[in-house]
Parts: sequence; C-alpha cells; structure tokens
Amino acid sequence: MLAPLLMRAVMPEAAIRAWLVGRDATSTLVRNTREAIVSVQPAILTERLRAVLACDVRSDLRHVTVPMLYLQAQHDWLVRPRCLKEIRTIRPDVRDVVVDGPHFLLQREPQQTAQIVTEFLSSLP
Repeated sequence: MLAPLLMRAVMPEAAIRAWLVGRDATSTLVRNTREAIVSVQPAILTERLRAVLACDVRSDLRHVTVPMLYLQAQHDWLVRPRCLKEIRTIRPDVRDVVVDGPHFLLQREPQQTAQIVTEFLSSLP
C-alpha cells in the first residue's frame, strides 16, 4: 500500500548503500544508482515491485533442463540465503558461488562475477 508513495520519494543515500550497493560503495556508484532509479517513472517502479513480490516460478524451475549457476551476494539484504535453499529443493544440481558483495553484485564486482560466469560456462560439456 505504501509502495506508490515510497516510489515517488528520492531514495536516500543511506538506503541505496544499505540495500543495493553496499556501505563502502563509491560516491559515483551511489549517484549512478540514484539516477537510474529516478529515471524510471514511480508507477513503473511500483508495478515492478508488485511483480517481484508476486513472482513465483517454482513450477517453471522444475522444467529447466540446462545447468544453472546461482551467484549469491554475501551481503544481500533483499535476496536472502533461504532463496538458494528453496531453489536447491527443486534443483539440487544448481551450482552456487557466494561472492563478497551487496545486492547489486554485478555492478560492484563486475570482473569477479564475469570470471565466475566464464569459468562456469567453460566447465560445461
């Protein structure tokens, strides 16, 4: 119910650091993140949030037949470790790698995550 109001407000730097990019993120990354968020209309952000909260693809996951890699951000306050546990109940063969980073893992650790993905793909038959 509060989402439409919250999405109209400019996200404070402290919230961006805590939830998205990490407390030790550069000012540039914080600024770029804020600019990216502000560039999206509040109604669209609200709908995206609703879609994420309503999303349940567990039945679809059962039908995925390709190898899966799960990058888990060690300091992600939005996607909790229990999500991987739930995925493992459906796909015990999922390969996971925990990376020291926040929710915006690819933005914070682009070289490390690219290397992990490259190694994963190289390991496939």
